[in-house]
Amino acid sequence: MSTIKLSIPQPREPGVSIVGVLEQLNPGNTHGRKLALILHGSLGHKDYLYQKRLAHRLPIDSFRFDFRGNHETGGEWRVGALMNDVADIEVVVTYLVKGIWICGRPARWSFARCHLQSSMDVHIRRSKEC
Repeated sequence: MSTIKLSIPQPREPGVSIVGVLEQLNPGNTHGRKLALILHGSLGHKDYLYQKRLAHRLPIDSFRFDFRGNHETGGEWRVGALMNDVADIEVVVTYLVKGIWICGRPARWSFARCHLQSSMDVHIRRSKEC
């Protein structure tokens, strides 16, 4: 397994980069390979509790990162800032699709993240421009 730490600039907050870890079973051509996004909850981080162990046990490549204001990612931590988290996910997905994974057919990215007592499902489509 290959482990690569990445810093992805967050254009909505100049000077802040989203810090994450890419785990690849076999580095090299990523065309057609699946990628799991592992997200932490409130007051957590990318290596908190089970995230790192999960990444090492999955049968596919994975990327886990710290949302803005958490652990190694700069910015201000905010309570209930779900839309900031969605923006961070959009930046991460765009970076991974355009920078690492070769574009193919559009894929549906989905996640659920709990904030306080609410949860939200968000579907992000790959850009047709990549």
